[in-house]
Amino acid sequence: MLNRNKYPYKLAVLKDRKGDMNKRWYITFGVFNVSKNCIQTKYDYEVNKQPDASSRRRFARNFIKEINAMLEEGYVVGVEQPKEHKVPTLNDAVYNLLEIKKSEYSKATYNSYNSKVSIFLEWIQNTYHHTLLLTEVTKRDVTNYLDEKAKDGKSPTTLNNYREALCAVFNDLMEREECLTENPFSGIKKRKEVVSHRNIAYRGEEKKTLINTIKVLDNELYLFVQFIYYTFMRPNEIRQLQVYNIQLEDNRIFIDGRKSKNKKDAFVTIPPSFKPALNELLKGKTSNSFLFPGKTAQMVSKNTMSDRHRKILKRFEFLGEHTLYSWKHTGVVDAYRSGVDIKSLQLQLRHYSLEETDTYLKSLGLYINKAILTKMPSII
Repeated sequence: MLNRNKYPYKLAVLKDRKGDMNKRWYITFGVFNVSKNCIQTKYDYEVNKQPDASSRRRFARNFIKEINAMLEEGYVVGVEQPKEHKVPTLNDAVYNLLEIKKSEYSKATYNSYNSKVSIFLEWIQNTYHHTLLLTEVTKRDVTNYLDEKAKDGKSPTTLNNYREALCAVFNDLMEREECLTENPFSGIKKRKEVVSHRNIAYRGEEKKTLINTIKVLDNELYLFVQFIYYTFMRPNEIRQLQVYNIQLEDNRIFIDGRKSKNKKDAFVTIPPSFKPALNELLKGKTSNSFLFPGKTAQMVSKNTMSDRHRKILKRFEFLGEHTLYSWKHTGVVDAYRSGVDIKSLQLQLRHYSLEETDTYLKSLGLYINKAILTKMPSII
């Protein structure tokens, strides 16, 4: 390889073995090896193909002239050629990534991503009638895809879920595929969602009536509900708790990131009013025992508590679309109205930012402007 940078070298010379035609003659020279960072001695034996000594010397003079000219021009060896990165197909790249990430994702996350990826790839196939390369997906494709799904009747919430899942997949692809320099899902605006009332807080008498009924009919469910109400934890996180997660002396509960939706280790605080229930729950259990054991497994199955709660809800028609998870909203509403500040709520909710907590509180109908109610002076 020619390189204009001047590297050290040794000029080519003929070794004629003192003119002995019975021995192998050769031309030797020293060329700089870039990868080894040294002069490498080279030997060439082409000269021996000539029939006599004079022919060999004539051949050697011409060949040496060519070699030395190259050395003086900067000829070197050991320079790695840039590798050509083959651009994978969209299907291969995405499904390969999901297979690699399968052990990192929770089962629910993997199934969700896999489903949304399959729907998107099917749309690509139906639109282009062939598989695109990974780098051929554009923002226009993304917009057209979401628009068509909207025409099919998909809600803004569903469309936003599609966008967020596929954006996350492409972010992971950008870390692995050098050819992918832009995420086509990045920068696509979130669609305005209609506020859902499915998970609303229990209020006043309905809360008292329901919790007293649960306490009488299903004590284990009563303990489970208290977990949600006091700690704002998700039901799936609670069912995976073991005794060692409960740190009563420090008034906190450790949540393992591997069992959490946001994949981060965290702590939540144990309020004093929740301690008696926890003490009852911990009785007779070893450090590795699950707080809510199942009948056939170590922990209660994923939907068991929701199913048991739903059966009790059916007794009360006035409760409408409340769910087990509504106890989290109830706990937040009660805490806020009791004077718990937004920063403390953020920590207990394990929200990433105060803005996230602010948005959540507004969705619960909170944030009455108390200052205006109590401090606004009369015009007279």
